Amino acid sequence: MDFFNKLGEQLSTAGKTVAGKAKDVAELAKQNSRISDNERRMEDAFREIGRAYYASCESAPEGYEGFFQEVVEAKAEIEAAKAEIQKIKGVRTCPNCGAEVQEGNLFCGNCGAKVEIVEPAQPEEEVQEENKKRVCPDCGSEVEGGQSFCSKCGKKMDE
Repeated sequence: MDFFNKLGEQLSTAGKTVAGKAKDVAELAKQNSRISDNERRMEDAFREIGRAYYASCESAPEGYEGFFQEVVEAKAEIEAAKAEIQKIKGVRTCPNCGAEVQEGNLFCGNCGAKVEIVEPAQPEEEVQEENKKRVCPDCGSEVEGGQSFCSKCGKKMDE
């Protein structure tokens, strides 16, 4: 019987040791997570300090010219990429609220502001052809040169 009592005590001690080790492992993971969270907070704060410093400077301070130039170049690349995306999507930016407005719309659907239409450049002969105005024989509306049909009534235009 003494054998079983000793075996039970050894198993109990081993169980307590394993439980203690598991508790230590959990505590280590908790502390490592705490360290990572605070390091991330510091990096975010450093990033914001840099943004605030950049915004407060009118020109690059001595020793920071390269960093400032990188920001300027990155901003230019971002703007060029955004313009290309808008071109592909067939949209432009509302000057009042910044929302995307479909090409051809005269007003912003978000804020109602009038949006200037920017016509793409056309070759000179196309411009001259379009400047020849005609009158629809059916409804009397002005029809631009180069159009085969009246945009008001749909009547086929005589050439």
